[in-house]
Amino acid sequence: MRDNEESNSLLSSEENSVFVLKAETALHLASANGNSEIVKLLLDRRCALHAFDSKKRTALIKVCSSQLYRHEAVQCQEDACVLMLLEHGTDPNLPDVYGNTALHYAVYNEDKLLAKALLLYGADIEAKNKCGLTPLLLGIHGQKQQMVKFLIKKKANLNALDKFGRTALILAVCCGSASIVSLLLEQDIDVFFQDLSGKTATDYAVSSHHD
Repeated sequence: MRDNEESNSLLSSEENSVFVLKAETALHLASANGNSEIVKLLLDRRCALHAFDSKKRTALIKVCSSQLYRHEAVQCQEDACVLMLLEHGTDPNLPDVYGNTALHYAVYNEDKLLAKALLLYGADIEAKNKCGLTPLLLGIHGQKQQMVKFLIKKKANLNALDKFGRTALILAVCCGSASIVSLLLEQDIDVFFQDLSGKTATDYAVSSHHD
């Protein structure tokens, strides 16, 4: 997700404001480290749920983006933190500086349980990051086949377009993922759709075959 680096203040007192821009708070640190006891204590004391760190990440995004390559025991603690944050009213749709929401990170990290929880608490399955990628398009770009399957079952829009006007099918072809292409062709999609360059998925498939 580091290569999505295209980017995006509100100041007020931590106790009373909905949005706070500052360095990492205790809630950021406790959540990212999977310290569910500290997270519970902070939430019970009504700490600011939507404080932003320097990359405009809330505590929820911080924990969702930190889960890659975690030990299973630590990840279980982090999942508990996510649920507590959601139960206390954290908005799952606030984007970070790259436009990624918590659901984008759950998809990128191939965490289906986390994605389910986020959707249950109102995560927008069609939210776009700064590259115009919805969680589904991000999953296709990262060749996360199981997450792509999951999002299709959750009725993600297969006709959503990235900033280059590419559909899910065109993006899958461009990324060279034959299995995801096959999966998408089983769905009701427009195989003749043209992107901003005037090319269809077939055009990209032919040109890649000739390269």
